[in-house]
Amino acid sequence: DVSYATVTATDLPLTVAVDGGAPRSVLVARVVSGTVIGRTYAERDAGTGFGPAAASDDEFYLVAFDVTDAAVNADVELYRPGSIVKETFVPNWSSLVSGVKSAIRSRYHCTTGAA
Repeated sequence: DVSYATVTATDLPLTVAVDGGAPRSVLVARVVSGTVIGRTYAERDAGTGFGPAAASDDEFYLVAFDVTDAAVNADVELYRPGSIVKETFVPNWSSLVSGVKSAIRSRYHCTTGAA
């Protein structure tokens, strides 16, 4: 099960060929499935979209499906809290701060292991 939200993403470079011409670099805001996103209650009340999770956030979710370019369409589908999450498949899990990991572990049924 998923629900929907809006996300603010970080721009990532992507090289594309335009009209058969020479490749050029453009910016793409890609969000991969499993990315941890969050926001504070103040951001929620102001109508601000989700962004990369920080320990100071109040709301935490996992992105259910890849978003090819959030600069074009910032809608994301959220993985329902209470669902099973394999930490080994969460992007950059090892580099997340402990506060974010704790928040995810308290909202989802987390485990480790292979698919």
